[in-house]
Amino acid sequence: MKKYNNTKERVPFYYRYFGRLIDEHVEKVHAKDVATELGFKSANSIVRDFSLFIENAGNIKYGYNNTFMYNKFKALMNIGSGVNIAVVGESNALFNNEECTRRGFNIVGTLDKIDKELITEHEIRGIILTDKNALADLGKIPDTVKVVINFTGKEIDDSDMSFYVVNVDILELLSNAWYLKNKEE
Repeated sequence: MKKYNNTKERVPFYYRYFGRLIDEHVEKVHAKDVATELGFKSANSIVRDFSLFIENAGNIKYGYNNTFMYNKFKALMNIGSGVNIAVVGESNALFNNEECTRRGFNIVGTLDKIDKELITEHEIRGIILTDKNALADLGKIPDTVKVVINFTGKEIDDSDMSFYVVNVDILELLSNAWYLKNKEE
């Protein structure tokens, strides 16, 4: 398991983690178990994270109600509220993914390049970049866009941007395939 060092990087993990526990019919989990899953030596980081985001989340002795925590992280991430997303570049795999729609992400179209008018007109709040050529047009992204998920392979520094950038390294994802091999042996 990748160790998530940044608290905001852990929020989507927590959402998926509690969702998985619900699917497995687990009612509650202790911070120590979450810490182990994340690769932390102590549950204190988990307790601190939860208290930052969720009032009365639970406690270290009793544990955390998985359904409650899942719904809180879902609300925190604004999942299920009908966020419009556009893909700049290739998008067939995303369009055919029912999970995006089920979670409230409406992929409203694909763009060959960043088009400020279309983004504003369709109230697009998230962009998935799969085309490196679009990187030259980052300045055209309007302030209404809150997140850019970058699959181009070239890292984007978001320190001067009005949106948050998630840089996804495809090679890093693919390099984790060795886990599959080790699981089979």
